[in-house]
Amino acid sequence: MYKYLNDNEIIYMINESDDYVELLLEKYKPFLTKLCRKYLSYANKVGLELEDLIQIANIGLINCIKYYKNNINTSFFTYMTRCIENNLKTELRKELTYKKRTLNISISLDEVIQGTDATLLDLIKDDKAINPVDYLVIEEKEIEYVNFINSLPFEVAVIFEMKNQGFTSNEISKFLDINKKEINKSMQYARNRLCLSK
Repeated sequence: MYKYLNDNEIIYMINESDDYVELLLEKYKPFLTKLCRKYLSYANKVGLELEDLIQIANIGLINCIKYYKNNINTSFFTYMTRCIENNLKTELRKELTYKKRTLNISISLDEVIQGTDATLLDLIKDDKAINPVDYLVIEEKEIEYVNFINSLPFEVAVIFEMKNQGFTSNEISKFLDINKKEINKSMQYARNRLCLSK
């Protein structure tokens, strides 16, 4: 049913009755799953799995519905994407903070194991753990990316974001109801702007 309705129509229906929330959740289920996969490597490091991220994303989508106003100068899709990504990042930061607090009250990893020269850290060392410097670099790049997206015209920004989320030109064409030529033009425009910004 949702395929024949645009987002604003579904939101209007939700404002009339909460029974229609499922329509929006169903419509964006594939998109939310792709978005969550982007954060899966971080999530795994703090004990969260894809299903946990999808649950967080669904909560973000429901909150987004509550606060979205049709008269703001952005589409529901863009607003929703930002809300959900912010929700995912906030939850991952909370989990990382909790993990650090737990480690502070634990046994020191520098403690030497009796009868050896090895420390506890030597035994449990994980080369795949998040390096704090890498984390800051990633955050800095995300800020640059958001600033770049905000500098693009709205339609170009939506197409560029969808391409970066892994959507094909066919999927974008069907989803946004535009032809592939427009998608290619928008991507070329975005690439040119990206080259100029470097």
